[in-house]
Amino acid sequence: MSKFKSSIILLIVLSVLFISFLSFNLFGINNTKGEELKNSLEFSLNKKFGVSYKSDDSNLEFAKKEESTYIKAENMTMIYNLKDKGEKLGELHLTKRTIDNGDVFLFTRLNNMTEKRLEGKLTLTLPQSIKQYDLKDFDRMKNRAGLTTYPSALIRFYNKQNEKGHLMISKNYLSAPMQKGYENGNVSKVRHLLSEDENIKIQRKKENIKLVIDFETTSNTISEQWILLSNKKLFKEEKNINYWIKKNNEHGRRINTWYTDKGPYSKMPKSVEPQTEDYMAYGRKLLMFKEEEILLQYKKTKERYFYDLLINSLVNLEQFRGDNKYWPTEVTSTWLKRSYGIKAPFIDTRFNERIALYLRGVREEIGIDNQNKEVINYADLLLKQQELNNVIKVKENAFYIPDYFSMKDNKITHTSLNHQLGGLQILLSAYVITGDKKYLNVARQIQNALDEQKDDWLTAEGDTWYKVMPDLQFGGEDYQMVTLRDLLNTIDYWRNAGQELSPIYEKFIRSKVNYLKSVDAEFSQEVVKLMKKEKYYYLIKRYPHISKY
Repeated sequence: MSKFKSSIILLIVLSVLFISFLSFNLFGINNTKGEELKNSLEFSLNKKFGVSYKSDDSNLEFAKKEESTYIKAENMTMIYNLKDKGEKLGELHLTKRTIDNGDVFLFTRLNNMTEKRLEGKLTLTLPQSIKQYDLKDFDRMKNRAGLTTYPSALIRFYNKQNEKGHLMISKNYLSAPMQKGYENGNVSKVRHLLSEDENIKIQRKKENIKLVIDFETTSNTISEQWILLSNKKLFKEEKNINYWIKKNNEHGRRINTWYTDKGPYSKMPKSVEPQTEDYMAYGRKLLMFKEEEILLQYKKTKERYFYDLLINSLVNLEQFRGDNKYWPTEVTSTWLKRSYGIKAPFIDTRFNERIALYLRGVREEIGIDNQNKEVINYADLLLKQQELNNVIKVKENAFYIPDYFSMKDNKITHTSLNHQLGGLQILLSAYVITGDKKYLNVARQIQNALDEQKDDWLTAEGDTWYKVMPDLQFGGEDYQMVTLRDLLNTIDYWRNAGQELSPIYEKFIRSKVNYLKSVDAEFSQEVVKLMKKEKYYYLIKRYPHISKY
């Protein structure tokens, strides 16, 4: 308990009857907006268990209830104002996200809006029918460049000797919201990650097992945590969870850990604004909204945990997009701002392309209708750029679509090879889906530009340049595996469209692979698989630097 007299002590007790763990109506409360409650609150969740909330120094005022339905999931959020003598001290957000298989995410957010400390306690009490539990405490490794780490633990419950269910509990994330406003009214938003803490205690008194989770906030900070509840095994095979934790520890940059009800937060590059002095700015990075690593593991294992995270990603992406047909970037890049004056929000063509293809892949895998909606929407957005003349023209019927464009200003930016290849994949997919040649025509004009400048795209060392500027000057060090992967992937898209393949693909692939070998680059398993598929594996058959992943 805090030693500060100004502390607000919040106590939330969730009494859970595990046999109905996931059927609860967490927010079945008949509150009226603005209703002032006393310092304690008890109510029934359903016939099986309920919640009590107690505060020593504040009142709990119901603010609003939000409900929404998504593909294979339902969301319900209850928001409460924390008040003391009429003064609003903060907010408590409780969000239940129910997956169609019955599993439930519980996202908790304590938002401190004062100079005081606010503390909370979330207690899950298991019924007497649960006799045993074990806790799989994940391997700890040194934090990688300030990156967040894997959830605290997977807790497995037993009734006698039978495993009854799983509970995944994240760490607690304490952050301070930051934003920078601009003269046009736009803002760039990040969070300053202050700490990532283990805050779970397991208490056993007589016949009761309690899981106690502490929330602590300092002045104007936000404390967040997520829980995933299942009355079945999240992992049926021990080897699958062990592999997943190991991969996260070794290659965690592409794996989310800090989930919220509004999407995952991940480490931002140094070149964003606002930025913190310790470079610990975290934001809602669009590329991390798509759970490609999760999709890959689900295809391999069909584990319940990966399914739940896939559905969670669908909800996050739909929420973030709102009424738009595309996904805007909400954090300003200082180099884009410096070079072109572009500030958040803006459109990143690669991010949108990857999200559209990811959504199609998820929908195909789990059997959701209307699988190609996002692909068509984004292909139409690319066509619109030609209509607006927002292109880099190489010659007649040959142009590139810029990598980025502002939502308010028509400023032409550079274009990179990997972005153009991604755009080709979207346009060719739209052509195959619809049979409409307008998509093929634009794809051909982008390919014409690549063909026209086939020699200019290669550096003296044999690598590909990263970008071409509006004045057709080339520059920038290119990605190693990303562009090679895109070159290999795009071959298949032209093939599926029934079109002849340009010889530049073989030229670029051979040149880039030989360059990468000369600098001892490590080839990913994804690229190795594609090289085998497209008959280029012989180029690296005896090459020693091949990743395990």
